[in-house]
Amino acid sequence: MEALGVGHSRPARAHGAKGVAILTGYEKKAASKATKSFRSEVAAFKRRRILEEACRLFYERGYAGTTLDDIAAALNATKPLIYAHFNNKGELLYEICIAATLQSLEAVEVACAEGGTSSQKLLRMVRGMVKVVVRNQANLAVQIREEKQLPPAEAREISTKQKTLDERIRRVLNEGIASGEFKIEDPGLAALCIGGMITWIFYWYRDHGRLSEDEIARGVSRMARMIVGGKV
Repeated sequence: MEALGVGHSRPARAHGAKGVAILTGYEKKAASKATKSFRSEVAAFKRRRILEEACRLFYERGYAGTTLDDIAAALNATKPLIYAHFNNKGELLYEICIAATLQSLEAVEVACAEGGTSSQKLLRMVRGMVKVVVRNQANLAVQIREEKQLPPAEAREISTKQKTLDERIRRVLNEGIASGEFKIEDPGLAALCIGGMITWIFYWYRDHGRLSEDEIARGVSRMARMIVGGKV
């Protein structure tokens, strides 16, 4: 009688010269996929580190006062490393400037996707956006100060994303008005007030200041409630 499972066991792997294993087609594909995944992770890590150092230097020295040589030196690397991932210093500035806006949009989309009442959506939106601002303080400071250095097309793209963010907030406010949860005379103005109140946290927030991230989120949520005249 055949032993249990023997009939379904994998054939022994063949070996070539000097005992080197010969990979099967499946194993070659798996190895290739793993290699590509590893390379992608390494490339993403390098991009992130380049952006982190560029953001720090733009924040401390200004865009005009920072060169690619400065960024490379901060990374203990050379300029070819930067050019392998970014075309020029302007592309670094663009990526830094748009980061917080894209993350805020994502926070708003997630808040809306989770469903619930308009009040619940607004609460999640506010808290999510506060976290984005606090955790991207330097990015926002660079954006506010240096956005004028961007080419017109890239500046317009960021402006479009910001308008989309305002529209998403306004949509939730309109839903709240329709459901009777909010009492707002001008939802467009209310959306701008809420968004602006959150954005400018970057200006005064301090890591070891009087208020923690969670305390700021709760406080801003209460202020948003006063703006919409509802329960948030």
